[in-house]
Amino acid sequence: MASTTVTLIVTSCAFLIFNIPVDIFFIGYGYGAFSVTTAEDQATRRLFYTAVTLLSYTNNAVNFFIYFSHFIIIIIIIIIIIIIIVTITAIVIFYIILFSFFHICYYLIITICNIYYYRPLIFNVYY
Repeated sequence: MASTTVTLIVTSCAFLIFNIPVDIFFIGYGYGAFSVTTAEDQATRRLFYTAVTLLSYTNNAVNFFIYFSHFIIIIIIIIIIIIIIVTITAIVIFYIILFSFFHICYYLIITICNIYYYRPLIFNVYY
């Protein structure tokens, strides 16, 4: 419950911080505070408008991180666990393959040696 309250308070503060400049701009523009007498004034007004609009859009991006911050942490933890599991699995599979290869080579050598040693018995050839 406290987490929800903190989230709502932070969201409201972010809304005020990011949207008050655009409100000030529109109030000032409505009362004629931005005179457009020269190209420099017009460029200044457009620059200010662009800056406050970007701040207003930043509010939406910040809200995403505020609302889903705990989900993002959980997703990052899940991704780290998946990476660890895949790495351990790859190492285990590598050692199984390596062990199987040496195991097969060992038994192949033993078999070859036994066939050579027991050759007269297997092929009924006596020297």
